[in-house]
Amino acid sequence: ESLYPSVIMVSGGEREEQAVLKAIKSQAALPFSLPMIKGATGLTSFVPEKQDEKAVVIKNIQKLVREIKTVSFGKMKTLLQHFATFKPDTRITRADLPPEIVQLFTTPGDPGGLVYLFSKLPRDTTERVIAFADQANGIYLEGGQKVSVLDGTMIIADIIRLVKREVVPIFGLVIFLCFIDLVVEFRSVKTAWLITFMLLFAFLLYLGGSLLFKLQFNFFNLVAPPIILGTGCDSFIHFYHRYREQKHQVNEVINTMAPAISIANLTTVIGFGGLILTDNGGLRSTGWMVMLGMVAVTLTTLLFLPSSLTLYQRWRRRS
Repeated sequence: ESLYPSVIMVSGGEREEQAVLKAIKSQAALPFSLPMIKGATGLTSFVPEKQDEKAVVIKNIQKLVREIKTVSFGKMKTLLQHFATFKPDTRITRADLPPEIVQLFTTPGDPGGLVYLFSKLPRDTTERVIAFADQANGIYLEGGQKVSVLDGTMIIADIIRLVKREVVPIFGLVIFLCFIDLVVEFRSVKTAWLITFMLLFAFLLYLGGSLLFKLQFNFFNLVAPPIILGTGCDSFIHFYHRYREQKHQVNEVINTMAPAISIANLTTVIGFGGLILTDNGGLRSTGWMVMLGMVAVTLTTLLFLPSSLTLYQRWRRRS
């Protein structure tokens, strides 16, 4: 995280930069349940603090060095000579800093500069992203002015909040559209209801597995639910079409469709399963989520859907 800090643009010069650094320090000291802000660095951070007090200490050391007659050679002798000739009254300012440091925080011709905000923990989960964004948005100067933090994490946090707010109506709309598509495909409301129910059952298995293995949704693995719903619809549609072609012979359908559906879903598992080998936590969770969802879809297609069709046939015979 120290390699990927957030950025704060400062336009008011050294005083504003000091005020921003002070505000960030105060925010980092608050007792959050999940503290995410580690601190910040600006050009002012490289200017020594309490220079007057340190000058007194340096003078005392120089006096001791002159009083003590020591024999020194090489680098030690050169160091003592430089230290003895150093003027403690000299004050280091931003103008004295090396250009290699200055260019990291300023732009030629621009009186403003940059402050880098560092995260205490990796921002690789939904909880940490939201916590970092909330704490970064809570940084205010003493005059009440809000400090604006520029970072992709802030955008991701807004997207996560949007998804959490809209996920229920969007999911309901997707299921409704799937149902309408199934009605058009099979020209049967009963069949559409059955396959829609199987789709929801597979999705519940997927959610249950996510809770069991403690997999959390994040910005990366949000692609998993659409993949699972789409693959589930394909599997159920192909299975039921073959069920009609085989004149409702469930065993024959399983014998002919199980290898095809298993291999087709296995290719998706292999493709996304490679993500579990990455170092990024978000991509790794995407691999696990898709693999878990494909297992749920395959089990529902080859186990629960045939069982439901068999029970329905027995019920019709008895009635």
